[in-house]
Amino acid sequence: RRRSAGPPLADGTVTLADDRILSVDSSGVRTPDAHLGNVALVPGLVNAHTHLDLSGARGRTPPTDPDRFPDWLRTVIAYRRSRSPADTDADVAAGLAECLAAGTTLIGDIAADGRSWDALATAPARAVVFWELIGLDPDRLFDAWQLWGMTAGLDWGDSERPEGLVVKPPTPTCRWALSPHAPYTVRADGMANFLWLSGLFATHIAESPAEQDLL
Repeated sequence: RRRSAGPPLADGTVTLADDRILSVDSSGVRTPDAHLGNVALVPGLVNAHTHLDLSGARGRTPPTDPDRFPDWLRTVIAYRRSRSPADTDADVAAGLAECLAAGTTLIGDIAADGRSWDALATAPARAVVFWELIGLDPDRLFDAWQLWGMTAGLDWGDSERPEGLVVKPPTPTCRWALSPHAPYTVRADGMANFLWLSGLFATHIAESPAEQDLL
């Protein structure tokens, strides 16, 4: 039975059968089996664009003046390069915990080298991991795209897999996609090809006035 949108239901009840909601009723319609207390029950939230590996950068990459936007980008790059793999994994875990604590149940993470996959593939949420592609050099972009495909378990024909590569195919709750970083960091022809091949993608386009000026 469906209920149309409306104001919050004080002391309402939700009837469940296994993992499905059967009904949402006003107070007094049903006798609840359990009381959740002083809480608000809402649909799961969606965070469509996260950078979980940058969770530890809070306060360390302050905004710059609009005419110095590239300087801010350099601080982000420097932060990433300063982190060890263990540091990055800890940042991903901290950012994921923050998402879950806030009621987020669907996450789109833009991840350098797909770094957040292991955490998101086992998290109690649905996720899309967007493998970030950066570079104006076509060979560099092609190599990154090949590595993404092989990691995702796509059939790359006779392509030689790097030694030690771990294949991480999609799961029922987590899937791969591509993220050409931005029009100023990826060749236009490469971006067009990657977007067509990926189907589902994310990119940065003029998120701020300073970025728009840079474009």
